[in-house]
Amino acid sequence: IMTRNIKGEKHEVEFVDYDKVNKEKRVIRFLLSGSLGLPTSFDMDVFNALMKIYYKKNYMTNEFKLRTSIFEIVETLSYAHSGQTYKNIHKSLEKLGMVKGYINYVNKNITRTINIFDMVKFSDKEGVRKKGTTDIAYLEFTENFIKSLEGDYGFLIDFDLYKQLTPGLTRRLYEYLQKKNNRVKYSIGLDKLTKRLGIIRDSKKHVRQMLKKVCSELEQKSVIKNMQIDDNDVLHFYFWKGTKYIAQSNEETKEQGKHNEIASAFYKKMGYENPTQELISGGVKTLKSLEAQGFNRDDITYAIEWVFATLKDKVNHINILPNVINQALKKREEDSQKQSLLIEEEKKRDDEFERARTERLERDRLDEVFLSLSQDEQEHILHAAEAKVRQIAGDDSFVMAGAVTAERNRILQEKSQSQEIEV
Repeated sequence: IMTRNIKGEKHEVEFVDYDKVNKEKRVIRFLLSGSLGLPTSFDMDVFNALMKIYYKKNYMTNEFKLRTSIFEIVETLSYAHSGQTYKNIHKSLEKLGMVKGYINYVNKNITRTINIFDMVKFSDKEGVRKKGTTDIAYLEFTENFIKSLEGDYGFLIDFDLYKQLTPGLTRRLYEYLQKKNNRVKYSIGLDKLTKRLGIIRDSKKHVRQMLKKVCSELEQKSVIKNMQIDDNDVLHFYFWKGTKYIAQSNEETKEQGKHNEIASAFYKKMGYENPTQELISGGVKTLKSLEAQGFNRDDITYAIEWVFATLKDKVNHINILPNVINQALKKREEDSQKQSLLIEEEKKRDDEFERARTERLERDRLDEVFLSLSQDEQEHILHAAEAKVRQIAGDDSFVMAGAVTAERNRILQEKSQSQEIEV
């Protein structure tokens, strides 16, 4: 829907599609309305940015509300910051908040109403970026919409790649094909794909030209291997499924296995002898969400150990991790700093001991050198040392005792280095 080239401020669009359930063809009539206008490709970009932000902040927390800012959306989309951009995003959020969809299953005479948000509002108290455009946005998703997010389609989108693609149809086709690329080949009729992508066409010829141009870009970005259209207007998309893909799949399988192990171990710590697959699957989603937020495996493992050591009586689900991981890592950082200080102090003590030991050995060595000299050489060196010390400290006998020996040793070191004395 969001890629339809709707002219003017049209507020309603209707189209018919169908699907099959148990080999029974169902006719589905869609009606999309929006009092502030219907979504465009720009709104699709804003929508996907919100999904990216939601997965980062709220995923698997059962939290329907999202607090974000227009600044955060602009940053997520890598747009240039400007007053007009802020106003456009502000308008897009308001528009998405007013969009409603009506789905009528004609065969069953059933109609469902769906919308994205239950609430969209802007703060009047927190920073205003430009006049008339409030920065902070509060969004409340509908319950059904949150459940649909659990399908993990949001994780299929490489958002950095998404932003490199031409806005509009190219990005929409990329989204669609990401759900189909778990195979070597995917085929779909031109008419059906036209409905799936929300294309309003002048002619099939024009649509073919558009899709060939779009697919050329997707080929360059390695999203698809190639696309072919046969004489029956069926599009055949070919995906990369070679050694590279298989190696990647194997690596993903290993990662999935590690996630399963961590989730299973978590629930075993809680007392479950054999955690159910439902618990493990939910745990894997939580772990993936944390990794998507930038936490690594060591962070997560530490947080789990911290939870059971600190909050054991309060642990009833793995979903506690997103709420406490920052607290756990802060404790790890504090412990690390304390450990670093202890190591540093121990190193200072070791260095001081080694310095004293080296100085003692050097004094012993110089004593042996001094004793190996003749009586005349010893007297000559001592006389020179005493004269040097008197020149600096006078006749203070207390200072003289240790200072003369130190000066003697200095003279011996100089003579040793110049080889005047054989050591």
